[in-house]
Amino acid sequence: MKNGPVIRRGRFACAYVGSMDVNGWLAGGGGWFTLALVNAGLAEQKNRTRLGWFLGSLLIGPIATFLIVVMAPAERVQPG
Repeated sequence: MKNGPVIRRGRFACAYVGSMDVNGWLAGGGGWFTLALVNAGLAEQKNRTRLGWFLGSLLIGPIATFLIVVMAPAERVQPG
């Protein structure tokens, strides 16, 4: 971890988090995981399966976002 200025509050000191390497987080897949969570929420609003779109989004990312946005909502199936 890179050392930044130390902020003191009371008896405890905490390292300044402003120097955190964001590129490492994004390169590690954090951005794709976050996008997959957002896509799962969008899919639920369009009456589609959250799990299926979450897993699909992990594979195709922004393409899944585009598909969810442009596709019409699915019709609800009445049981019975």
